[in-house]
Amino acid sequence: MLEQSRIRLANQTLNRTNSHQLKHQLQLKHEFSEHDTCIELIWRHLLKNLVIFLYDENGNIVRWNKNHQILTGFSADEISHRKILDWFDEEEKKYIDSKVFQNQSYFL
Repeated sequence: MLEQSRIRLANQTLNRTNSHQLKHQLQLKHEFSEHDTCIELIWRHLLKNLVIFLYDENGNIVRWNKNHQILTGFSADEISHRKILDWFDEEEKKYIDSKVFQNQSYFL
């Protein structure tokens, strides 16, 4: 009988510990979810207001966001045939070419 009482007590303690751990895990999951939601909202807001594009080592635009199309008025097909230097005037082109393409540095 004493052994059964010890087993019950051990099970109750284990259940309380598991319950506490589960509550803690759910609380952490909820907190992470709230943080993720905030980060997601901030990210969406930033992306909504930014023009983003990526280019390859030859200056060909290879990826862009929808804002790039909206701002320039060009279709996705038209943008896909452009180079990064197409968006700049002659003086800016020389500067960008000397800093980015000639020196293989991507810091302006």
